[in-house]
Amino acid sequence: MPSVRFNCPHCKLGLNVPEQRSGTDVRCPRCKETVKVPLASEPLEHPAPPAPPRIQPPPSAPVKLEPVTEAPAIEPSSLSASPPVSPPVLEPGVRDEQRSEHENESTRQRVDNLGRQHRINLPRSAIYIQGGLLAAVGLAGLFLGLLIGWSTSDNGMVVATQKSATVRGRITYAEGRFDTPDPGAVVMVLPRGTFPSERIPIESLKPGIAPFDKDDPTVQEIRRMGGDVARTKENGQFLLRVSAGGSFYLLAISQNRPSDRAIQPKDLDEISNYFRGTSDLIGQQSYRWTRETLKDTRTISILFP
Repeated sequence: MPSVRFNCPHCKLGLNVPEQRSGTDVRCPRCKETVKVPLASEPLEHPAPPAPPRIQPPPSAPVKLEPVTEAPAIEPSSLSASPPVSPPVLEPGVRDEQRSEHENESTRQRVDNLGRQHRINLPRSAIYIQGGLLAAVGLAGLFLGLLIGWSTSDNGMVVATQKSATVRGRITYAEGRFDTPDPGAVVMVLPRGTFPSERIPIESLKPGIAPFDKDDPTVQEIRRMGGDVARTKENGQFLLRVSAGGSFYLLAISQNRPSDRAIQPKDLDEISNYFRGTSDLIGQQSYRWTRETLKDTRTISILFP
């Protein structure tokens, strides 16, 4: 899946987000700040930090209860030993409903008396201790939930990309029934979405036999962006290396195979984002401009008809 690579503006962590999230907000796994995903990739500088350790909530301290000092002593007694309660004497003519009401009041009175005898009183300090412990456990659970939420928010979409990639291959052109090596052809990879501050001059990038000088400012600028450039050897082979894999453009310009076709307008617009004078760079030579995903080692063979 195409992705957008960029650095967190707060902690400089290298991030890789699917291209479909471009323009949206994600949370950085290192500094937990909300950052906006750019529309195009940027060069990466720092790897992602290790995942934060899981924090276990502190064990709850046992509740220490103070001895009961206020409760009265309870003496064993038998319900049968309770003094009998005489039913109220009703006057003649009282209805059965009034007699039932008096009986219920007598029953409630006996239950209230038993409840007062068996009541247990706790000191206020024990109640305060229990409340404090419950509040501490609740706060610890809340903190743990927030920590887990921060560590998993959008983490499934954010991946640090730091592994380098190698591109090797061979450039040939058709000569009769055979494929002939194309020495001196130019081949380069340019990171998609990462552009130079100023468009790169093309004078030293044209096809030629001499290999590139590593101290050439043009070559240094391409490599600073995260790309690479080379000229093919006598056998048409080339080797390119980039510090981090991802989505790239590949540009190959033949040294020995001219072309009678003009540069495609779409290709001209995209290549001109990187170079000053794209038409002069390609000239009348055959070229190839494609999108490539680089990971580990890629082998690419190019044949100019």
